[in-house]
Amino acid sequence: MKPNEDDLKMIRRHILLQNIVAEMDQERVRLETQPFVSVRGLRLRMHDGLAYLLRAKLQRSRDELRQRRIWVDNRGHRDGDIVTYRYACAGRQGVFPMTVDGIRTGIVKTIEEIAQAWGM
Repeated sequence: MKPNEDDLKMIRRHILLQNIVAEMDQERVRLETQPFVSVRGLRLRMHDGLAYLLRAKLQRSRDELRQRRIWVDNRGHRDGDIVTYRYACAGRQGVFPMTVDGIRTGIVKTIEEIAQAWGM
C-alpha cells in the first residue's frame, strides 16, 4: 500500500514537529549556558512550558501515525542540501526527501499554525 496524500502530509508535519522540538532542546542548552541575565529564570520557565506543549503535540502526532500504521525515522540523513527521512507505511518502506530551506520555511509555517490554534 502506497501512502496517500493525507499520509504524506502527516509525515511532513511530524518531521517538522521533530525538528522544532530538537531546536527547542538546543535552545534550552544555549539558555542554560548563557551568562547571568536578570530574566534568565523567566525565559527558562517560558521555554520549558512551550517545549512541554510542543512535545505533547509531537506525541499526539506519533499516536496518529501509529493508528495509521506509519513509522517515521527520528533522524534525517543529510546529503548536501537534501535531508531524507525513512518511513514505513503499512509495512512498505519509503523515503521522504526535504530540502533544508523547505524544513526552515515549514517550521515557520507550522509554528504560525500552532500559534493561531492556541489563539496567539
